[in-house]
Amino acid sequence: MNVKFNIWVFLKKGKVDHNGLCPIYIRIKLNGECIEKATKLFSHQNDWNTKNQRSRNNDLTNLEIESQKAKIYNTLSQLLDEIDNVTVYDLKNRLNKKTVRPTILS
Repeated sequence: MNVKFNIWVFLKKGKVDHNGLCPIYIRIKLNGECIEKATKLFSHQNDWNTKNQRSRNNDLTNLEIESQKAKIYNTLSQLLDEIDNVTVYDLKNRLNKKTVRPTILS
């Protein structure tokens, strides 16, 4: 199966808090479908390097971002082994540890 997959790490500049910190989000795009996931990390706009998708001054933040990206890659790899047509919502549910239970209608 041919899978088009991309991860983009960015600041959500519209949600600046009173200290001037912006939340860091991960955008996951899989076969044309897109979701955003909060990392629960924050950075100042001046400290963020958009091109490299990382903080200029905080190595712990960068390490956590790489850890979360690795978890996404590993989870996607597991899903591709289990399911033929993986959607971005399957990935999101697995990352959030939600299981989809079959219903009467399905």
